[in-house]
Amino acid sequence: LFCFLAIICQVGVDVGTSITTPQILMGRAGMSSDAANFITSVYAMVRLAGCLLGAYLLANFSNRKIYIASIALLILGSVGLIFFSTTGLLYLSTGAMGLGISNLFAIIFSQALESKPKRKNDISSLMIMGLVGGAIFPPLMGTTNKLFGSGQQYGAIIVMLACIGFMGYMAKIIKD
Repeated sequence: LFCFLAIICQVGVDVGTSITTPQILMGRAGMSSDAANFITSVYAMVRLAGCLLGAYLLANFSNRKIYIASIALLILGSVGLIFFSTTGLLYLSTGAMGLGISNLFAIIFSQALESKPKRKNDISSLMIMGLVGGAIFPPLMGTTNKLFGSGQQYGAIIVMLACIGFMGYMAKIIKD
C-alpha cells in the first residue's frame, strides 16, 4: 500500500514539476510563454540523464542511499522553486527536481515486487495503476494555488512537498 501511494506521489511530483516550472518562470522571471516552456524540455533531458546515471548507481550502490539522495535533491529543488526568482537558479532547481525524481519509480517498483514475490503480477498491475497520480495531483495543485491567490505557484509546490514528504517517510522501508 505504501509503495502504491509512493508511486502516486512520485508521478504527481513528476507531472507537477513539468506543469509548474514554466508558470514559475513566467511569473517570477517575466519570461514569455514560449521561452518559459523550454524548461519542460530541460527537465525531461535532466530526468533522462538521471535515469542513465541511475542505471550505474543502482548497480553499484544501495537502493536506500540512492533513494535518500533522490529525496534530498527533490527537497532542495522544491525549496529553490519557492525562494528563487532568477532564471539560472530556477533552472538549477528544476534540474535538481529532474535528477531527484528520475530513479524513484524504479526503486519503489522493485521494492514492491520484492515484498511479495509470489504476487509479482498483481503487484506490477497495482504499481502501474499508480500512474493515476499524474491525473490526481495537478488539479489539486491548481486548487491550492487559488487558495494562495498568486501566480507564483506556491500552492503547487506545497502539494509537491507533501508528496515528497510522504516519499521521504517511505525511506525507512526501502531495503539496501
